[in-house]
Amino acid sequence: MRILNIDWLEIYCIEQIDEPRDAEFFRKQGFEVIERDYGTPIYKEMFTICENGNPYIEIRRNPYSLKSVGGIMQDGSCHIRLCNESCYHDNPIDEMRTFILTYDFVYKSIARIDICLDFNTFDNGWTPQRFINAYMRSNISKVNQTNVSCHGSDNWDGRSFNSLKWGAVTSPISTKLYNKTLEMKQGEDKSYIRQWWQCGGDFVGMAIKPEDVTGLDMTKDVWRLEFSIKAQAQARKRKSGNEEKFTLHLFDYDTKEKLWQRFCELYEMYFDFRKKEYVYDEKKQERHLKRKYDCKRI
Repeated sequence: MRILNIDWLEIYCIEQIDEPRDAEFFRKQGFEVIERDYGTPIYKEMFTICENGNPYIEIRRNPYSLKSVGGIMQDGSCHIRLCNESCYHDNPIDEMRTFILTYDFVYKSIARIDICLDFNTFDNGWTPQRFINAYMRSNISKVNQTNVSCHGSDNWDGRSFNSLKWGAVTSPISTKLYNKTLEMKQGEDKSYIRQWWQCGGDFVGMAIKPEDVTGLDMTKDVWRLEFSIKAQAQARKRKSGNEEKFTLHLFDYDTKEKLWQRFCELYEMYFDFRKKEYVYDEKKQERHLKRKYDCKRI
């Protein structure tokens, strides 16, 4: 069993200039609004709109640097983020669309979207822990994204790694594999994610019928493979070699079928691991690594 979802959804919009969409505007619409005492390096204001007592939408607005006064950002620029729990509703893209249409925001682009797949084991039978151990021992190597950071514990009887992330801080696309069960034990235990795991979320995989879905095995650790995509990714071309660029628009992610297609495209390019294989050079009487694309993909 595996469960696919959006874990972060943030878009760039233009608000109505004649009636600023500030915190007071949304209070007048009947929302509870929590304002932060300070903004961000880009925006002067930041607040969270709540629905039924839960965080619903986060808005950052009122840029410091406006084109109208010699700056770089268009007047009315703002970033709107769907809060995490809302990402686990049935149709997060539709919720975002409804919000921006209702309050007359002009959609410009996705600023960031994270797609995650939660599972217990890989399809080849490997546990994620076995995979991480093999990677950390250099038995397998990754194609693309050479920057890597890891997280784990260093004990007297050995080291244990539970999280790996590939891609630099500035990378338009990053890849992360981590123990989600452990993360929630050590940090915030998000009950809505556990409920999502229990009920099976929206099943992924054509061989699985809805009536057969029972959710993830929560007696075992649940791991997460996550791709984080920023706006700059639109300049990237697909690995297939044609001229089609990576798509980053709301309508590319608004159904589970499209989301699964995007995940598979990212998986194909950014989760490519090869078993390290060697060839022996009789002339030099030494062995050396094969070219990475000649090695077997895991």
